[in-house]
Amino acid sequence: MDGEPKTKIARLKDTTETSKIKGESAAIKPSNSFTSPWHLSDVVLIVEGRKFHVHKCILSMNSPFFDRMFSSDFKEKSAKEIKLPKKSAKEFEELLKMIYNDHKTSMITYNNFEFLLKLAQEYQMDKIKKCCDHYMKLKLSKENCLHFCQVADQYDLSDELKRRCVKEAKWLPLSAIEESTHFVQMSSTSPTLDNQILIEKIKLLEEFKEILDSYYKTCCDLVKSIYCSAATTVNHTIACYSSDHPPEEQISRFIYDCESCTHWLEENWPSRTTLYGRIKPDTDILLSLARKYKSKENEKSPLPWWISRLTK
Repeated sequence: MDGEPKTKIARLKDTTETSKIKGESAAIKPSNSFTSPWHLSDVVLIVEGRKFHVHKCILSMNSPFFDRMFSSDFKEKSAKEIKLPKKSAKEFEELLKMIYNDHKTSMITYNNFEFLLKLAQEYQMDKIKKCCDHYMKLKLSKENCLHFCQVADQYDLSDELKRRCVKEAKWLPLSAIEESTHFVQMSSTSPTLDNQILIEKIKLLEEFKEILDSYYKTCCDLVKSIYCSAATTVNHTIACYSSDHPPEEQISRFIYDCESCTHWLEENWPSRTTLYGRIKPDTDILLSLARKYKSKENEKSPLPWWISRLTK
């Protein structure tokens, strides 16, 4: 045993991470805008006279359209060059770059998302459509909601995107909705979605009406309270025999709903009184607001009577 040569055992290094890194660095990334053969490219697509050297397998994995073209009994199956008519070479190049790029969403902009959707719809590229859908959700705003809604309907994007567009559109002025070319187009192509926007707008207006009604009632109650307090301060003891009073109420007390009582009170409105002292801070605020929002066109018009009384 001692005389036998010792066997050397080689230690295998863990190359998993290295292989992973090398695999990532060796990912197929065109550096020549597809203008010449590269990395086992096996077919040429011709758009507006420009040649794009691409891979059948990659196109097939991303598009059922190209998969059928390369696997069925079409003449393109064995063709080395295939013409794609009625396409923009610049737009088609951007589509190819998205197909070959892992970070697809970062490549979408406001200038290209619409023609990418058009090409993706034609070539049945659902991944590209989902990326555009995601981009539109991120960029949705009041300014583009009707445009995005029309595009989402045209290319059959997610219901979630359409719902968000409708939710955003309901805040637009009605005139802006009616005058929008995108809204007009939806009226003819998708009246259901079009009506949904109007229904949501009506619901919003009804909510506003309820709020305004509540606000109006609160303001009326506040004004009545101020009038009654003012009447108490000026000691309203003159009997009012106005026809506004029922016979049993023609007595020496202030009735808010009586026009004669309110007119008398306005003519004798308290100024430098105890009541005025209590509401002085609020009076200053009211005067400030009245002057701030008084339009230039009405500079010569008098302030409301109740503000004029408080400034005496």
